[in-house]
Amino acid sequence: MLTKQNEKAIDRFVERLGLMSERNGSTRTLGRIFAILMTADRPLSFSEIAQRLQISRGGMSMNARSLVEQRLIERVSLPGERQDYFQLPQDLWRRLFERRMRQDKELFDTTMQLMNEDASLSADVRKDLDQLTRVLQLSLEARSKLMETLSVSAADPE
Repeated sequence: MLTKQNEKAIDRFVERLGLMSERNGSTRTLGRIFAILMTADRPLSFSEIAQRLQISRGGMSMNARSLVEQRLIERVSLPGERQDYFQLPQDLWRRLFERRMRQDKELFDTTMQLMNEDASLSADVRKDLDQLTRVLQLSLEARSKLMETLSVSAADPE
């Protein structure tokens, strides 16, 4: 059971993730739904989430659909229940990590292709693109090593 202090901490977390979501080009509600599910110890119903966040059914539906399509949450059914329930996928963090690696790899490849194909780039532009590719390459290498470490620890939970 949550204490008032725990509820307030979770409420602050939910609002902060909502604001972060908004700053990153998504909706505040989407971030808040995601945050509520991050702090839940069981699947939550459509109605529970909408009520807790004080959002309309339409807003809940649109944002939940977007989260499901992005594979950030999953819809589950519970025995004897007719309404939809939502939870985070068990492999969510691996999925997020892999998605970010694919995005960085695509940006790296696209930038390298531009640098190899376009001789008319100015020295300043080339320098900036070269720095970007170095940062992306280091990021990809670090993430790849971290993924290996995470895979090993998940396979061998001493």
